[in-house]
Amino acid sequence: MSPVAYYVVVWLLLIFAWATNFVIRIGFSALLPSIITELGLSYTRAGLLASAFFYAYVLMQLPAGLLGDRFGRRRVLVLGLLCGGLAAGLTGLTGSFAALFVARALTGACQGTLFSTIGRSSPRSRRSIGSASVRGCRSRAPASVSRSAW
Repeated sequence: MSPVAYYVVVWLLLIFAWATNFVIRIGFSALLPSIITELGLSYTRAGLLASAFFYAYVLMQLPAGLLGDRFGRRRVLVLGLLCGGLAAGLTGLTGSFAALFVARALTGACQGTLFSTIGRSSPRSRRSIGSASVRGCRSRAPASVSRSAW
């Protein structure tokens, strides 16, 4: 595969990964009222569940870059995608607050590894456009989802 095709494929995969990541993050919020009722949660505990993903996601950003430098970005990306998918699936199988909290935190930590790859996967002359492509899709997704809700 030529270098041009390689980085374009990586960009497209990252855009798809971010779109999936977005659905997993936002979809949980839509399900939260049902989860509150089913598990008999207080609003405080529901807020902790909603926050578990985001705190783990943010805290994993820097370690993901360091792990990518040490073990290879491709390995970190693939492991993050696989673990994130598994953890998201576990979210639906939980039956208690504690298990759901762990599943959401694990999902966030795994998905926090996704965007440490864009810089090194792009040729030096294309790093800005690669970053803008992925980040541009990230900023447009909420607008497109809210427009489709009408």
